[in-house]
Amino acid sequence: ETLAGGLRLVTEPMTDVRSVTIGVWLARGSRHETDAESGIAHFVEHMLFKGTARFPKGAIDQLAAWYGGSANAETGEDFTHYWFALPPAGLELAFAIEADRMRAPLFDPSELDAERRVIEEERSRELDSPLGRLDQTHQAVSFLKHPYRNPILGWPDDFRRVTAADLRRFHQRHYRPDGAVSLVVGDIEPGWVLKCADEHFARIPPGGPVADDSPLDEPRSAGRFSFTLCEQDVAPRGIL
Repeated sequence: ETLAGGLRLVTEPMTDVRSVTIGVWLARGSRHETDAESGIAHFVEHMLFKGTARFPKGAIDQLAAWYGGSANAETGEDFTHYWFALPPAGLELAFAIEADRMRAPLFDPSELDAERRVIEEERSRELDSPLGRLDQTHQAVSFLKHPYRNPILGWPDDFRRVTAADLRRFHQRHYRPDGAVSLVVGDIEPGWVLKCADEHFARIPPGGPVADDSPLDEPRSAGRFSFTLCEQDVAPRGIL
């Protein structure tokens, strides 16, 4: 079903389970950033757990745990995905939270530096892995202009200068019901799910005209790219 504001809703009843998983996908990820704002899609994802007008800091995780469930999110090159896994009684709460995150996130400036440190630690863990370092180099070498060349977590110089106003602008530009899909799977009755989703998301107006998000004019490859990643020995001597 497509709701009044444009949100597309997909339901899949599974009568042999006693839980529900709800996911909300936005067709916006790191490829929709400019070079100067690399990492901002991921930063917005983090900040949407820091509170909204209705659900203050800490409330989202606490409410999910109170129902015996969990909540998380992920950012990719082409999408951002938020999800809850809950007993059926918590489904309406999940819709209420996701609608409020789309409508009224706080982006409290006092929370930015703490979350910046969390992202820096996440990036450090990723680059502690030889595979992580190889992947970052591979992306940067393989794409000359396309945003796929930038890491999802962003380049440090970019996410260190992001402001609350920057986050809000990105959110207002991309978080809209007509750019989202919600998938609900589990112990559900589709008619009730549709009614519940409509109650929460129908009040959010669709965005304006969608900007062209077609790939940049990436130069056509004239041959094979190759690179060598040279690093210090990481294995203790005598083991290999």
